[in-house]
Amino acid sequence: MPAVTVFTPTFNRAATLPRVYHSLANQTFTDFEWMIVDDGSTDETSEMVHKWVGKLDIKYFFQPNQGKHIAYNHAIEFASGKYFINLDSDDSCTERALEIFVREMERLPEGFDGVTVLCMNDDFSVSGEHFPVSPLDCSALDLRHIYKVKGEKWGMKFTNVIRQYRFPVLSEVSHVPENVIWDTIAKKYKTRFINERLRIYHKGQDQITGPRVTRRSALAFAYGNEHGLVNNLEYFLKNPCYFIKSAINYTRYMLTCGKNPLLIIKNIHFSSAFLILVTAPIGVALWVKDRCKALSIAKQ
Repeated sequence: MPAVTVFTPTFNRAATLPRVYHSLANQTFTDFEWMIVDDGSTDETSEMVHKWVGKLDIKYFFQPNQGKHIAYNHAIEFASGKYFINLDSDDSCTERALEIFVREMERLPEGFDGVTVLCMNDDFSVSGEHFPVSPLDCSALDLRHIYKVKGEKWGMKFTNVIRQYRFPVLSEVSHVPENVIWDTIAKKYKTRFINERLRIYHKGQDQITGPRVTRRSALAFAYGNEHGLVNNLEYFLKNPCYFIKSAINYTRYMLTCGKNPLLIIKNIHFSSAFLILVTAPIGVALWVKDRCKALSIAKQ
């Protein structure tokens, strides 16, 4: 069995996937499998990947277009590595990335889910903020709400830990925000955060800088905000602005997808319901603003 499963979900990224391949082919640590889950690509992805088989230990799966969260569930089911890491189809990493990760994973005591490091932009500047100390041992929720560290980060997890947690499959939702899983894991496990810059986050022309919010994606955003409000409100006093914004955006995106944001009020804790209610006027105002902007663009 390989020590590491590197998981790459992809959809029509034949132009950038070679960047991932070359990063992995140049790793100083070679005991890994590369699991590619193709989410319904219609470009040359399949042909390209099959040319790489034999040069790397590759597992390639094709699924009809269902979203990254379904691809993740598929990968977790078939991963063989002791450790699991996601490297997206438009990213790259340093040559010693897996070597450093495995070294740090082997040092972890009980009660940890994995190791998280810094990312670089394609000009090699740090994306976001450093951790306040290195190593920093805390939960991912503590990192967000107590230390308030922002920016792109990259993590390796124990496969036997994350295999216990799967993304929910929701018929109306095009994707499930990643915080739904990582926040749930953070309730039980700590993570070791270290100030090593190992992943390169490329901001290419194919990336969407101003994503168009559809009804299905709006429901996903609403679901992600709802999850934090319902499950993590004990951090409210540590980071009130975060939860106020979540409540506002919950209302905003529920209205965007044509649903009543008050539907969950009677089924959640009073504190969460109260926060949604008092911020609802702002959420409604932002929804109206979004509607006016969309109509203005449609008329052009």
